Amino acid sequence: MKKAITLFVASLMMVLSAIPIFAADSKTRPIVQDINITEEEMMALEHVTGIYDASEPGSKASGLILGGKLSLAKSGNNLIFTATTLGSTEVTKSGFTYVRLQRYINGGWSNYTSYVDQYSNSPTHSISKSVAAPKGYTYRVICEHYAEKPYLVIFKSTEKIYNVTATLSF
Repeated sequence: MKKAITLFVASLMMVLSAIPIFAADSKTRPIVQDINITEEEMMALEHVTGIYDASEPGSKASGLILGGKLSLAKSGNNLIFTATTLGSTEVTKSGFTYVRLQRYINGGWSNYTSYVDQYSNSPTHSISKSVAAPKGYTYRVICEHYAEKPYLVIFKSTEKIYNVTATLSF
């Protein structure tokens, strides 16, 4: 009987060791998908935004970035965020030096997902992502809008603008 119990326990341990276990900690990579979502679809969801408008008084714009927008929304078990940089017509490269989805944890903001060097060779660049994120946290999106235009033959003029959404509890 003792031999049968030992054999059963050993078999059970082998079976259990083959089952993958996923920890829900800060080292687990979130599941992220690129998505296509219209402005109207985004605004229909519970959302927050961060808007940069170069025409507003007090703007420190050099004129390359005319505007920028960040949006963060809830959609089922996912968070959706969009980011857009709008450059002037002479801009030849636009986008983001970084876009970060952050969550408030242990009294401070921590990066949940981060995207760097997101550019296109046009005056406007947008990205949209859907992220499986744990509930029970407060989230926001931050970014640095980027635009550049050629200046003379070998130089370029650049502009970078920081932007942040309001917070969203999920």
